[in-house]
Amino acid sequence: MWRVPTSILAGLLLLLTVPAWPRVHGEDHPAPRATDYLILVSVDGFANSMLWDTRAPMPFLRDQLKQGAYARDGQVCTFPTVTWPNHTTLVTGVSPAKHGVLANNVYDRKQKKRLQLIIDPLFDKDELVRTPTLYDVAHEAGLSTAALAWPATRRAASLDWTVPDMHVRDGFARYATPGLLERFRRLGLPVDRYGPWLSDPTGGAKRDWLWIEAAIALYRTEKPNLLLIHFVEMDHVLHRYGPGSGDDLWVATYTDHCLRRLWYGARQALGPDARVTMIVSSDHGFFAVDRSIHLGVFFKQQFGGKLRPVIVPQGGSAAVYLPEGTSPQTRREVAEALRRVEGVQRVFEPEQFAQLGQPTPAESPWAPDLWLAAEEGYSFSASGTAAQLITTGKRRGTHGFLPDQDRMRGVFVAFGAGVARDVNLGKVDNRQVAPTAAALLGLSLEHAELPPLNRALAPVPAR
Repeated sequence: MWRVPTSILAGLLLLLTVPAWPRVHGEDHPAPRATDYLILVSVDGFANSMLWDTRAPMPFLRDQLKQGAYARDGQVCTFPTVTWPNHTTLVTGVSPAKHGVLANNVYDRKQKKRLQLIIDPLFDKDELVRTPTLYDVAHEAGLSTAALAWPATRRAASLDWTVPDMHVRDGFARYATPGLLERFRRLGLPVDRYGPWLSDPTGGAKRDWLWIEAAIALYRTEKPNLLLIHFVEMDHVLHRYGPGSGDDLWVATYTDHCLRRLWYGARQALGPDARVTMIVSSDHGFFAVDRSIHLGVFFKQQFGGKLRPVIVPQGGSAAVYLPEGTSPQTRREVAEALRRVEGVQRVFEPEQFAQLGQPTPAESPWAPDLWLAAEEGYSFSASGTAAQLITTGKRRGTHGFLPDQDRMRGVFVAFGAGVARDVNLGKVDNRQVAPTAAALLGLSLEHAELPPLNRALAPVPAR
C-alpha cells in the first residue's frame, strides 16, 4: 500500500489547522465570522480610570480582562466628549466631520435657530447620520440587528428591533419597532413605567434594568446577530455628584452587575453552543467641576454688547457662532481674548478644527466659528447675567472636555468568541470600535478612518 510521506502529511495537517483571520481594513476578500452574536454595550460616562480603581468592586468586568482584550490606557473619545457624537462614532468608525453629528446641540446658520440633537426630538437617523453604520452594513449582509436606547437611531430602517433613546414620554413608544413593546408587555416587562421613570431621580437604574431584560427576551425569541445597548445610570449619578464623591463607587458596582446579567442572560437564552461576544465601551469620562465660565458675561465685558454671538455650551466645551459678516480679524481678536480667560484650556479656530475631527463653517452650517475647551474643574455657561465672569458653585460632574486626558478617556473591553485572551491594547481610539465589531462579524467597514484592533482578534478555526 502506498503511504503518504511524513513531510507531505505534516504539510496537509498544517494547511487544515492554519487559522483564518478576520478581514483586515481595506482588504476585499471575505472574512470568516468569528462570532454569531455580538453585543456592543455603551456605558454612558464610564471613565477608564474607574475600571482600575480598586475601591469600586467590579468583579465581573475585571474577571473578563484576562479572558479578553482591553485598553489599559483607555479609549480616546470624540470631541466634544458628549453622548450623541460619540455614540455615532462608535457605530460608524468616523469622526463628526464625516458622520455629521457634531455635538448634543448645535446652531444652524441657515435656519438661524438652535437645534437639539440629543434624545432625537427632531431628526430620523437617515436625516442625521451621513455615513453607513455598523448595523447598516450588518443588515445589508443579511444579519439581524437590534438596538435598545442607542442614540441617533430614530426610524433606522436597518434595525430589525429597536427602542430609541428618547426622553419624550411617548417618543420611545412612537418610534419603537411596531409591536415590540406589546411583546415586552406580554412577557411582563413594565415598559409603561418608562415615562414615569424618566422624571424619577433613580429612574436611570430602572431604565437600564428594563432594557437589559428586554435584550435577554429578544435573544430568547429573535436572536439578533448584532445588539447595541446603552446604559445611562452612571452618567446620571456622576453628573449629580461628580467623580470621587463615593456615589461613583456604587454605580460602578451596579454597572458591573448589569453587564453580568446581560452576558449570562444572553448566553443562557442562546444556548451553550452559541458563539457570543461582548464589547464594553463608553462615550466619555468625567471631571469634577465647581466653577463656571459665563461666556455671555465675557462678551459684554470685552465688547460692550456690540458683538452678540450664539453660544452653545457642551459642559467642558463650547461652540461660539459669531454674527454673520464678522471679519476674520475680529474672530482672531475674540480668540486671543478668550485664551486669556481663567479656566480656558484651548481655543480652536476653523483652520484647527481638523485636529478635533470637526467640520469648518464652510463645510457645515452647524459648525461654529470657534470651539472652546475648558480646564478640569471648569465648565462653560452661555449666561450674560451672572454676577461675574467666573463663579464658584456646588461640586458636580460633567464632560465635553478635550478627549485625550486620563479621566476623560472611556473604556474598551472585549471578550467572548473571536477575541484574543489577556491582550493589553494600551490606548485605543473610539473610531476603531465599529471596524473591530465588523471584523468579528466577518464584515468590513471600508469607510472607517482607522483599522480594526487586530491584536484583539483571535484566529478563527476552520469550520
